Amino acid sequence: MSSFALLGHVLANESGPTDPSIDEFLDIIRSTLERPRTANKARSNALLALVHAVTNPSASDERLFGFVERLIEIFMCIEDDSGCIINAAWALTNICAPRATDQAAIDVITRSDVFLHLSGLLRAEFPRSTEKLAIFTNVIRMITPAIDKVQ
Repeated sequence: MSSFALLGHVLANESGPTDPSIDEFLDIIRSTLERPRTANKARSNALLALVHAVTNPSASDERLFGFVERLIEIFMCIEDDSGCIINAAWALTNICAPRATDQAAIDVITRSDVFLHLSGLLRAEFPRSTEKLAIFTNVIRMITPAIDKVQ
């Protein structure tokens, strides 16, 4: 198991402050996602760690929204590994759903390319239903305040 997979499992069960801070973990995850030619398994595990890191209340919104464009790039790459696509969409929606009334989150869900890709992804087969349900629930939470802005 990779260190990112372990970090993801730890963060899935840790809701308080961490030592080092969650922002330091976010920086490490970011560097892995931005590194060219990162192996799909390592990238998928880094994305899984991000899925759980973004739910930690001590994570700064500024750092979290700094991931948005990269996550969109990853989950829109249809030639990519399905684990990476699913984990990128899950992380993206985990960032935006709790902040659905923030303009930055509204800007994400009202982008027609993002909305269409999320819709298509949710029609696809998933290896496990947990991720599909989480992404679906997040999309609903994101779209509810902006329903009149989605095209």
